[in-house]
Amino acid sequence: MSALVVDASTSEFGWELMSWQGFVRKQAPKHSHVVVVTTAGLEPLYAGVNAEFITHDVPMGRDCWWGFDVADTRKFKRHTTGVAATANALKRKYGSVTYLKQSKYIPIQDQTFVKYGNSDANSADVIVHARRKKNRPGSCYDIHNWPQPTWDAVANHLVSQGLSVAAVGTKTHAMLPAGCTDLRGLALPATSDAIAGAKCMLGPSSGPMHLAALCGTRHIVWGRNIRTKMLGAMNVDRYTHLWNPFSTPCTYIPITAVPSEKDLIGTLDKELQL
Repeated sequence: MSALVVDASTSEFGWELMSWQGFVRKQAPKHSHVVVVTTAGLEPLYAGVNAEFITHDVPMGRDCWWGFDVADTRKFKRHTTGVAATANALKRKYGSVTYLKQSKYIPIQDQTFVKYGNSDANSADVIVHARRKKNRPGSCYDIHNWPQPTWDAVANHLVSQGLSVAAVGTKTHAMLPAGCTDLRGLALPATSDAIAGAKCMLGPSSGPMHLAALCGTRHIVWGRNIRTKMLGAMNVDRYTHLWNPFSTPCTYIPITAVPSEKDLIGTLDKELQL
């Protein structure tokens, strides 16, 4: 008998989604007792894994699996101390504890994935993620945070074409474009249903766009097409192949600056065949 303790408490959502939870899902059946450490609210990522959860809700910046700018260091220290105590207790009980903390990229072929969300759910035609996430100073990803007027123009255009549009994400890190139904702040299962039931999802490179891939929903993503050293690949390859285990239809649009509203709408019209 053995126990498994897995820690993803500082991971970026997309990395936990595509380079961790599937690995945990594959490793869990090898152990008698499984403890999953994650951010509060992300427990549904591990649906089907018979696990005990330890969560925290301490805000922090996240880059891949590294946390930075922790809002409450004392509270987070109590969290990590509690995880260590749980691991020690399990070691005394089972004699053996495997402790996993992400420290490298794990390819999809080394993981087990399940689809999220209900594709028959009543949802909007188009889901958008209007990202406004705080990046590290000088980050090359600042161009993923588009101004509110740009998002308003995009959403209003989609509505004018007879499409219903809804916005997802957290209210802290995502805007509500004009004309969109506000689905921000929903629990993860409800968000997954909204995405799975939509015809398409739009947004800049971000964690929720990776969720669309696991919901089986066509997604149109834009962002810098830079090479990620840890993956050894360009962003377009990450979205279309490396982080797309179900081969969900995906269009990646490379950008080098925030596009004009006219150019963006023209591109989306072409992609959506409006």
